[in-house]
Amino acid sequence: MNHTSLNKKNNTSNLVNELHTYINSIFDYVNNPTPNTNILFIIKSISTNPNISSLFNSNFNIEKIINDYLKEIPKNTTSQNQNQNKNTLFNTFFSNGNIQIVRENRQNNVSTLNVKTSNSNTSSKMVRKQSVIIKPNELEALQNKKEKNGTYVIIYKDGKKMNFAFQEFLSNIKNNDDYYILALINIIRKIYVDILIKIITKKEYYNCQQASGVNSPCSVVAVGSQKLSSNYDVTISGVIYPHKIVSMFNKIFISYWNQLSSIVFDTNLYGSTFFITVNEKNITDDILIGYQKTESLINSSKSILYLPPSIINRQSYSKDSINKRQMSWLIVKIFLHSYMYKIPENTVPLFNIIELLKPLLSKNNSNSQKFVNFIFGKKFNLKNKVTNPRETIITEYNSVFVDKYQDSLVDIERDQLEYHSILRESSSPGNAILDKLNELIESISYSNFYGAETYFCMGTIYHVLGYIQKLAHFNLDPIEYYISAIENFIDMYRYYDKMTNDPQYAIIKMSKYALRVYDALSHIDSENQNIEQKRDLFEKILTNFKGQHSFHTNNSQNTTKSNLRTTFSNSTQSINGTQSSENIDYTLLLQNILQTMYNDIKSYQSRFTETIQNKINIT
Repeated sequence: MNHTSLNKKNNTSNLVNELHTYINSIFDYVNNPTPNTNILFIIKSISTNPNISSLFNSNFNIEKIINDYLKEIPKNTTSQNQNQNKNTLFNTFFSNGNIQIVRENRQNNVSTLNVKTSNSNTSSKMVRKQSVIIKPNELEALQNKKEKNGTYVIIYKDGKKMNFAFQEFLSNIKNNDDYYILALINIIRKIYVDILIKIITKKEYYNCQQASGVNSPCSVVAVGSQKLSSNYDVTISGVIYPHKIVSMFNKIFISYWNQLSSIVFDTNLYGSTFFITVNEKNITDDILIGYQKTESLINSSKSILYLPPSIINRQSYSKDSINKRQMSWLIVKIFLHSYMYKIPENTVPLFNIIELLKPLLSKNNSNSQKFVNFIFGKKFNLKNKVTNPRETIITEYNSVFVDKYQDSLVDIERDQLEYHSILRESSSPGNAILDKLNELIESISYSNFYGAETYFCMGTIYHVLGYIQKLAHFNLDPIEYYISAIENFIDMYRYYDKMTNDPQYAIIKMSKYALRVYDALSHIDSENQNIEQKRDLFEKILTNFKGQHSFHTNNSQNTTKSNLRTTFSNSTQSINGTQSSENIDYTLLLQNILQTMYNDIKSYQSRFTETIQNKINIT
């Protein structure tokens, strides 16, 4: 390694140490509050660090981060005085020494690995998230490090202890004052993750701003709302070693927290996406050649470049082969969910979705079978002819999952370079370019398969990020909205355990995905008022009940609940034989919601039958 690289690595180490010293100062105040300062002053102190602030080019607004989260604290907090603002109340809560945040380990008779949540599938999901980047020998080292050095726990005045883990804390909120702690976790998460990524991407020897081979700088896209209950995921995209950036992030994170970011903060750093965000002034013809362009809605100085291009070498081409391959990932997700969330294979209407895509699986169609063999054989590295797609996916998941995510990022980097290279060398949208484009898109979906709770399909990502989360207006074909509707419907079954044990809570939890299903369908048919009304209904549920475990009884919420029952109750069945909104059979209501939603999706199938059944060119 040359002296320049060594100096940059030392600089990175120094900045990381400053970041960790800052986090320590926050915890020190929480544990020993002093009368001459307050928690917000300590949090804001990072903005006066010239080494850290220089990373952001004056774009690091600590006041906005704080205000965005504090405004989400519920108004009916038990200690709240209506004459005090939330900043004062937040300061007062921590100045009173209500909690401590300390490291504890098994040697201190505290098991930091015993996670108590309301989700019966938590342990399997954690294993999956741990496997995203960490290999078996690294998992063992992490386990030893946790037991020796400890992980952070939150200790209340009454002696109650809880792991400093986002989802665990969120699932165990007991009173309204806990939202002050949740807000602090959110603020620390946002600051720590953003600064650490900046340190790595701007100061590390594989500098994210210096493109190699292709003039396409990597971009950092953070996904997650400012709601206190939202996760915070970040994607690194581009051609400059994103797998190294992801790996470095995880190693630094674990070195301090002795735990994975997915557990501490419900944050995952991904190294693949179908688009990149670039400064408008940096866009050249060399970059544009392989993408479509749209303006960012959250930063006017940036543009979004996304796959696939609308034209190739000034000529149009058919996207049918891309869309058909993307639909195969819907089948992959059904089988993977059935394994991950222990869903029986006779569960309807989930497995009826396969019927909507049946032409892809039909053994009477040689082209369809050839396509199935391509997806489940080539992509999942099984040489034999595929006879059971579900077992194929489970075999892949169990046998090679822990090694695959970083490998898939390397494949994407290779495919991106080859894709741009072949575009420059060809003068027409021939088979070679389309094959490489398909291969690149497939590589990204394949990488997402190994991510934690990710969308697999390109159309779904563009729909949700673009139109739900207001990132940009992507140019989508109707069939891409159809794919998004189906993938979001499948993702509702993440809450299968709640569907069977607590259907009322399940309806609230899955409303995010239900909203996205009906939003996607509304883009296909904007004049269908029935679809629009259902979309609006789930948006109200998401707004009024997010983070709650049951439907409450105030007037506005009662109206929403009544509309839900009226909209989705089967006309031939009554719910407990009454029209009272207080006597709802939520098990039956949930069944009706799922079946009605499936029927609504199915009603659009005929529009895309030709696309699905067209011959598939696989070589």
